[in-house]
Amino acid sequence: MYIELAGDRATADTYGIGYLVFATDAGHTLRMRHLRYIDELVRSADGPWLIAKRILTNDWERLTPVDAS
Repeated sequence: MYIELAGDRATADTYGIGYLVFATDAGHTLRMRHLRYIDELVRSADGPWLIAKRILTNDWERLTPVDAS
């Protein structure tokens, strides 16, 4: 995670990898994705930080056949 502060505003980049196995007509497939959230945050009047805007990017994706046996 990367955070940049500017008074009562901030930007943050958060990274993660997601995994999902799903069935297709040809068998099972593993989907791996590198995800990134790009957030704009604002500090509310009573203190907590809130997400004002969020963008989700999929930096890369790989599909791999899986042997389900």
